[in-house]
Amino acid sequence: YATKRQRSWIITALSSAATTFGSLPFLWDVISSGGDVTALQPRYSFAALVCRLFQGLLLADLIVGCCCYAEHITIAWGIVHHTAYIALLSYLIPSGAAHCFCLAAFMELPTLHLALSFLHPRLRHDVLFCALFFATRIVFHISLIFAFSTKLGMTVVQGNPLPLVFLTLALPGHVMWFSQSVRGTIRR
Repeated sequence: YATKRQRSWIITALSSAATTFGSLPFLWDVISSGGDVTALQPRYSFAALVCRLFQGLLLADLIVGCCCYAEHITIAWGIVHHTAYIALLSYLIPSGAAHCFCLAAFMELPTLHLALSFLHPRLRHDVLFCALFFATRIVFHISLIFAFSTKLGMTVVQGNPLPLVFLTLALPGHVMWFSQSVRGTIRR
């Protein structure tokens, strides 16, 4: 890749591909049951593998980013965001709730599209990105918040409120990023 900006998206592309594809068995559980999160199979070993891979790629992105493309690493969306997810996964894996994260990891689909569009500009499609973002990071995200806030949904995580808390805390950031994306698409 010719530019430093392009190279800064390589690890993000790998990370978002791993989490998006790693989420598919968990997403299938919920879709095939008509949206019932209690049908979510834990797949403890696979869920831990997906989560550890994501942690490793987040850490690699921070280290390589700080060394090679520090100007593209922001405090909020780089250091704080990556560190928070590394910490969250360090808690979720041993607590037995990694499968819930893996289900939610389908929200990485628009990031995969974005990363690929930086790596291969001919793949860029702003309206498609906004549509994917809205479908996953807004609609799917809100549906997960509602699903995990019910008594039945809480049984999936043995009553642990942390997955619901993190889903709820992440939503305003997704809404903000979506509105910025729409404004940028309209401007372009």
